[in-house]
Amino acid sequence: MAVEVAVRPAGMMKPADSIRKVLSEIKEPALAPGPVHINIMKNEFLTIEREVLIPHIPVKELDYGTALPVVQSLAPLIPGHLYGHELMEKRIPASDQHSLQFFKKVPGKLTDFIHLFRIDLKYGGGAEKIVEPGNPGKYPSYYTNHVYFTSRLIPQMQSAANKEGRDFYPLRVFDSTYTESDQYFHSFAMFEDVKAGEMALEMYKRLGFEGLFPISPKLYRFINYDFFTFSLNIPYPDTTELERAADLYEPLFLMIYSRYREIAALPGHERIEKFHEGRLMLEGGVVAATAEFQEELSRFFARFSIHRDDELSLKGWWRIDRAG
Repeated sequence: MAVEVAVRPAGMMKPADSIRKVLSEIKEPALAPGPVHINIMKNEFLTIEREVLIPHIPVKELDYGTALPVVQSLAPLIPGHLYGHELMEKRIPASDQHSLQFFKKVPGKLTDFIHLFRIDLKYGGGAEKIVEPGNPGKYPSYYTNHVYFTSRLIPQMQSAANKEGRDFYPLRVFDSTYTESDQYFHSFAMFEDVKAGEMALEMYKRLGFEGLFPISPKLYRFINYDFFTFSLNIPYPDTTELERAADLYEPLFLMIYSRYREIAALPGHERIEKFHEGRLMLEGGVVAATAEFQEELSRFFARFSIHRDDELSLKGWWRIDRAG
Protein backbone atom coordinates (compact mmCIF):
# COMPACT_ATOMS: atom_id res chain seq x y z
CA MET A 1 0.00 0.00 0.00
CA ALA A 2 1.37 3.37 -0.97
CA VAL A 3 1.76 5.87 1.86
CA GLU A 4 1.30 9.53 1.10
CA VAL A 5 3.78 11.83 2.81
CA ALA A 6 3.12 15.54 2.98
CA VAL A 7 6.18 17.44 1.76
CA ARG A 8 6.64 21.08 2.72
CA PRO A 9 7.91 23.10 -0.25
CA ALA A 10 11.44 24.38 0.06
CA GLY A 11 11.57 27.69 1.86
CA MET A 12 8.14 27.33 3.47
CA MET A 13 8.26 27.89 7.22
CA LYS A 14 6.69 25.64 9.78
CA PRO A 15 3.44 27.10 11.17
CA ALA A 16 5.04 27.65 14.59
CA ASP A 17 7.87 29.60 12.94
CA SER A 18 5.32 31.62 10.96
CA ILE A 19 3.62 32.54 14.25
CA ARG A 20 6.97 33.62 15.66
CA LYS A 21 7.48 35.82 12.61
CA VAL A 22 4.08 37.48 13.15
CA LEU A 23 5.03 38.17 16.77
CA SER A 24 8.43 39.59 15.84
CA GLU A 25 6.82 42.10 13.47
CA ILE A 26 4.53 43.66 16.11
CA LYS A 27 5.46 47.26 16.79
CA GLU A 28 5.34 48.41 20.42
CA PRO A 29 1.99 50.04 21.14
CA ALA A 30 1.39 52.60 23.87
CA LEU A 31 -1.12 50.57 25.86
CA ALA A 32 -2.84 47.22 26.01
CA PRO A 33 -6.41 47.69 24.72
CA GLY A 34 -9.50 47.14 26.78
CA PRO A 35 -11.96 46.90 28.23
CA VAL A 36 -11.40 43.75 30.25
CA HIS A 37 -14.44 41.88 31.55
CA ILE A 38 -15.10 38.82 33.63
CA ASN A 39 -18.18 36.67 33.19
CA ILE A 40 -20.29 34.71 35.64
CA MET A 41 -17.76 31.85 35.43
CA LYS A 42 -14.98 34.30 36.43
CA ASN A 43 -13.37 33.95 32.99
CA GLU A 44 -11.46 37.01 31.85
CA PHE A 45 -11.98 38.33 28.35
CA LEU A 46 -11.36 41.48 26.39
CA THR A 47 -13.50 42.95 23.65
CA ILE A 48 -11.77 43.72 20.35
CA GLU A 49 -12.86 46.22 17.73
CA ARG A 50 -13.90 43.71 15.08
CA GLU A 51 -14.84 40.07 14.88
CA VAL A 52 -12.30 37.42 14.00
CA LEU A 53 -12.90 33.94 12.65
CA ILE A 54 -11.99 31.04 14.90
CA PRO A 55 -11.74 27.96 12.67
CA HIS A 56 -12.59 24.42 13.60
CA ILE A 57 -10.24 23.26 16.35
CA PRO A 58 -9.60 19.52 16.61
CA VAL A 59 -10.86 18.08 19.88
CA LYS A 60 -7.57 16.22 20.21
CA GLU A 61 -5.23 19.22 19.95
CA LEU A 62 -4.93 22.67 18.43
CA ASP A 63 -2.26 22.50 15.74
CA TYR A 64 -0.30 25.59 14.78
CA GLY A 65 -1.34 25.41 11.14
CA THR A 66 -4.91 25.98 12.32
CA ALA A 67 -3.79 28.62 14.81
CA LEU A 68 -1.70 30.70 12.38
CA PRO A 69 -4.57 32.66 10.74
CA VAL A 70 -6.01 33.38 14.20
CA VAL A 71 -2.70 34.90 15.33
CA GLN A 72 -2.47 36.87 12.10
CA SER A 73 -5.96 38.30 12.77
CA LEU A 74 -5.41 39.03 16.46
CA ALA A 75 -1.90 40.51 16.31
CA PRO A 76 -2.98 43.93 14.95
CA LEU A 77 -5.96 44.02 17.35
CA ILE A 78 -4.16 43.21 20.62
CA PRO A 79 -0.56 44.30 19.98
CA GLY A 80 -0.16 45.47 23.57
CA HIS A 81 -0.73 41.95 24.83
CA LEU A 82 1.62 40.25 22.37
CA TYR A 83 4.48 42.70 21.88
CA GLY A 84 7.82 41.23 22.89
CA HIS A 85 6.33 37.80 23.54
CA GLU A 86 7.42 34.47 22.14
CA LEU A 87 5.34 31.42 21.31
CA MET A 88 5.40 28.76 24.00
CA GLU A 89 5.25 25.89 21.55
CA LYS A 90 5.16 23.19 24.21
CA ARG A 91 2.05 24.17 26.14
CA ILE A 92 1.97 24.32 29.92
CA PRO A 93 0.40 22.19 31.25
CA ALA A 94 0.59 19.52 28.59
CA SER A 95 -3.12 18.80 29.08
CA ASP A 96 -3.97 22.29 27.85
CA GLN A 97 -4.32 21.46 24.18
CA HIS A 98 -6.74 24.11 22.91
CA SER A 99 -5.01 27.39 23.71
CA LEU A 100 -2.30 29.63 22.37
CA GLN A 101 0.40 30.45 24.92
CA PHE A 102 2.92 33.25 24.70
CA PHE A 103 5.64 34.25 27.13
CA LYS A 104 7.91 37.17 27.82
CA LYS A 105 10.87 37.26 30.20
CA VAL A 106 10.85 40.17 32.66
CA PRO A 107 14.05 40.55 34.73
CA GLY A 108 14.07 41.26 38.45
CA LYS A 109 16.70 41.81 41.12
CA LEU A 110 16.56 38.57 43.12
CA THR A 111 14.04 36.73 40.97
CA ASP A 112 13.16 36.84 37.31
CA PHE A 113 9.66 36.63 35.93
CA ILE A 114 7.84 35.06 33.03
CA HIS A 115 4.75 36.77 31.76
CA LEU A 116 2.52 33.97 30.50
CA PHE A 117 -0.29 35.15 28.23
CA ARG A 118 -2.77 32.44 27.28
CA ILE A 119 -5.63 32.71 24.76
CA ASP A 120 -8.33 30.06 24.94
CA LEU A 121 -9.73 29.26 21.50
CA LYS A 122 -12.04 26.39 22.39
CA TYR A 123 -15.66 27.35 21.81
CA GLY A 124 -17.44 27.62 25.12
CA GLY A 125 -20.86 28.81 24.05
CA GLY A 126 -22.33 32.28 24.35
CA ALA A 127 -23.21 34.91 21.81
CA GLU A 128 -20.62 34.07 19.16
CA LYS A 129 -21.78 33.60 15.60
CA ILE A 130 -21.50 29.96 14.64
CA VAL A 131 -20.15 29.48 11.12
CA GLU A 132 -20.30 25.71 11.13
CA PRO A 133 -21.28 23.41 14.00
CA GLY A 134 -18.84 21.00 15.52
CA ASN A 135 -18.84 17.23 15.59
CA PRO A 136 -17.17 14.54 17.76
CA GLY A 137 -13.78 15.37 16.22
CA LYS A 138 -13.79 19.15 16.17
CA TYR A 139 -15.21 22.20 17.91
CA PRO A 140 -17.53 24.67 16.12
CA SER A 141 -16.10 27.36 13.89
CA TYR A 142 -17.33 30.81 14.90
CA TYR A 143 -16.88 34.56 14.70
CA THR A 144 -16.21 36.45 17.91
CA ASN A 145 -15.05 39.82 19.20
CA HIS A 146 -14.17 38.34 22.60
CA VAL A 147 -10.70 37.09 23.49
CA TYR A 148 -10.71 34.82 26.55
CA PHE A 149 -7.35 34.97 28.26
CA THR A 150 -5.24 34.56 31.35
CA SER A 151 -2.30 36.84 32.05
CA ARG A 152 0.11 35.83 34.80
CA LEU A 153 3.42 37.22 36.03
CA ILE A 154 5.18 34.13 37.39
CA PRO A 155 8.33 34.30 39.57
CA GLN A 156 11.29 32.32 38.28
CA MET A 157 14.36 30.81 39.93
CA GLN A 158 17.19 32.95 38.56
CA SER A 159 20.09 30.60 39.27
CA ALA A 160 18.27 27.38 38.39
CA ALA A 161 16.87 28.81 35.16
CA ASN A 162 20.29 30.04 34.06
CA LYS A 163 22.14 26.92 35.16
CA GLU A 164 19.77 24.46 33.55
CA GLY A 165 18.95 26.58 30.53
CA ARG A 166 15.21 26.24 31.05
CA ASP A 167 12.79 28.90 29.91
CA PHE A 168 10.13 28.06 32.46
CA TYR A 169 11.25 27.23 35.98
CA PRO A 170 8.76 28.65 38.52
CA LEU A 171 10.05 29.61 41.93
CA ARG A 172 7.97 27.17 43.94
CA VAL A 173 6.34 27.97 47.22
CA PHE A 174 5.22 24.33 47.47
CA ASP A 175 6.87 21.22 46.09
CA SER A 176 3.54 19.41 45.68
CA THR A 177 -0.14 19.90 46.27
CA TYR A 178 -2.24 17.44 48.21
CA THR A 179 -5.94 16.92 48.59
CA GLU A 180 -7.88 14.48 50.71
CA SER A 181 -10.11 11.91 49.01
CA ASP A 182 -11.46 8.55 50.18
CA GLN A 183 -9.40 8.83 53.40
CA TYR A 184 -6.17 9.01 51.41
CA PHE A 185 -3.94 11.88 50.37
CA HIS A 186 -3.16 12.01 46.68
CA SER A 187 -0.30 14.03 45.23
CA PHE A 188 -1.42 15.73 42.06
CA ALA A 189 0.77 16.28 39.02
CA MET A 190 2.42 19.61 38.42
CA PHE A 191 0.19 22.43 37.17
CA GLU A 192 -3.08 20.79 38.31
CA ASP A 193 -5.56 23.42 39.45
CA VAL A 194 -6.27 21.72 42.77
CA LYS A 195 -7.93 23.89 45.37
CA ALA A 196 -6.14 26.83 43.79
CA GLY A 197 -8.84 29.26 44.82
CA GLU A 198 -8.81 28.14 48.42
CA MET A 199 -5.03 28.33 48.60
CA ALA A 200 -5.02 31.84 47.17
CA LEU A 201 -7.65 33.02 49.64
CA GLU A 202 -5.70 31.47 52.52
CA MET A 203 -2.61 33.34 51.35
CA TYR A 204 -4.55 36.61 51.34
CA LYS A 205 -5.36 36.07 55.02
CA ARG A 206 -1.81 35.04 55.86
CA LEU A 207 -0.41 38.15 54.19
CA GLY A 208 -2.44 40.27 56.59
CA PHE A 209 -3.03 43.29 54.36
CA GLU A 210 -6.61 44.24 55.16
CA GLY A 211 -8.13 46.29 52.39
CA LEU A 212 -5.10 46.08 50.10
CA PHE A 213 -7.05 44.85 47.10
CA PRO A 214 -9.92 47.01 45.83
CA ILE A 215 -11.87 44.05 44.41
CA SER A 216 -13.09 41.13 46.49
CA PRO A 217 -10.85 38.10 45.93
CA LYS A 218 -13.99 35.99 45.76
CA LEU A 219 -14.83 37.79 42.53
CA TYR A 220 -11.40 38.55 41.11
CA ARG A 221 -7.97 37.61 42.47
CA PHE A 222 -4.93 39.74 41.76
CA ILE A 223 -2.72 37.00 43.20
CA ASN A 224 -3.35 33.45 42.04
CA TYR A 225 -2.00 30.05 42.97
CA ASP A 226 -0.75 28.02 40.04
CA PHE A 227 2.43 26.21 38.99
CA PHE A 228 3.05 25.50 42.71
CA THR A 229 3.63 29.20 43.33
CA PHE A 230 1.79 32.50 43.61
CA SER A 231 1.59 34.62 40.47
CA LEU A 232 0.31 38.12 39.85
CA ASN A 233 -2.65 38.66 37.56
CA ILE A 234 -2.05 41.41 34.97
CA PRO A 235 -5.33 42.35 33.25
CA TYR A 236 -3.71 45.05 31.06
CA PRO A 237 -0.25 43.64 30.20
CA ASP A 238 1.40 46.38 28.18
CA THR A 239 5.17 46.81 28.46
CA THR A 240 5.07 49.61 31.01
CA GLU A 241 2.60 47.74 33.20
CA LEU A 242 4.67 44.55 33.15
CA GLU A 243 7.83 46.39 34.19
CA ARG A 244 6.01 48.26 36.93
CA ALA A 245 4.30 45.11 38.15
CA ALA A 246 7.55 43.09 38.24
CA ASP A 247 9.29 45.85 40.23
CA LEU A 248 6.48 45.80 42.79
CA TYR A 249 5.65 42.11 42.82
CA GLU A 250 9.19 40.93 43.55
CA PRO A 251 9.23 42.37 47.10
CA LEU A 252 5.59 41.41 47.61
CA PHE A 253 6.33 37.84 46.52
CA LEU A 254 9.31 37.68 48.90
CA MET A 255 6.90 38.53 51.71
CA ILE A 256 4.55 35.75 50.60
CA TYR A 257 7.39 33.25 50.17
CA SER A 258 8.72 33.85 53.68
CA ARG A 259 5.34 32.99 55.17
CA TYR A 260 5.49 29.49 53.72
CA ARG A 261 9.16 28.58 53.47
CA GLU A 262 12.44 29.43 55.15
CA ILE A 263 13.65 32.56 53.43
CA ALA A 264 17.20 31.19 53.75
CA ALA A 265 16.24 28.60 51.13
CA LEU A 266 15.98 31.39 48.57
CA PRO A 267 19.23 32.07 46.69
CA GLY A 268 20.39 35.62 47.36
CA HIS A 269 18.14 36.06 50.39
CA GLU A 270 20.91 37.89 52.25
CA ARG A 271 20.58 40.73 49.71
CA ILE A 272 16.86 41.33 50.29
CA GLU A 273 17.25 44.41 52.46
CA LYS A 274 20.01 45.77 50.23
CA PHE A 275 18.07 45.44 46.96
CA HIS A 276 14.77 46.53 48.48
CA GLU A 277 15.95 49.16 50.90
CA GLY A 278 13.07 51.22 52.19
CA ARG A 279 10.59 48.58 51.10
CA LEU A 280 11.41 45.42 53.05
CA MET A 281 12.88 44.40 56.38
CA LEU A 282 13.65 41.02 57.92
CA GLU A 283 11.94 40.23 61.20
CA GLY A 284 12.83 36.83 62.62
CA GLY A 285 13.17 35.18 59.24
CA VAL A 286 9.95 36.72 57.90
CA VAL A 287 10.04 39.43 55.26
CA ALA A 288 7.92 42.42 56.29
CA ALA A 289 6.86 45.55 54.46
CA THR A 290 7.82 49.02 55.55
CA ALA A 291 5.06 51.61 55.88
CA GLU A 292 6.33 53.21 52.67
CA PHE A 293 6.00 49.95 50.73
CA GLN A 294 2.53 49.33 52.07
CA GLU A 295 1.56 52.73 50.73
CA GLU A 296 3.19 51.93 47.39
CA LEU A 297 1.22 48.68 47.15
CA SER A 298 -2.00 50.50 47.98
CA ARG A 299 -1.42 53.05 45.21
CA PHE A 300 -0.69 50.33 42.66
CA PHE A 301 -3.80 48.27 43.32
CA ALA A 302 -6.07 51.28 43.94
CA ARG A 303 -5.83 52.02 40.20
CA PHE A 304 -8.16 49.10 39.55
CA SER A 305 -11.89 49.07 40.11
CA ILE A 306 -14.86 46.89 39.27
CA HIS A 307 -17.88 48.24 37.43
CA ARG A 308 -21.30 46.76 36.77
CA ASP A 309 -24.29 48.60 35.35
CA ASP A 310 -27.70 47.27 34.31
CA GLU A 311 -26.48 46.24 30.86
CA LEU A 312 -23.54 44.31 32.27
CA SER A 313 -25.77 42.72 34.92
CA LEU A 314 -28.09 41.37 32.24
CA LYS A 315 -25.12 39.75 30.53
CA GLY A 316 -23.67 38.41 33.78
CA TRP A 317 -20.49 40.47 33.31
CA TRP A 318 -18.30 42.78 35.36
CA ARG A 319 -15.81 45.26 33.90
CA ILE A 320 -12.33 45.76 35.34
CA ASP A 321 -11.15 49.34 34.90
CA ARG A 322 -7.60 50.65 35.26
CA ALA A 323 -6.77 54.27 35.98
CA GLY A 324 -3.26 55.39 35.13
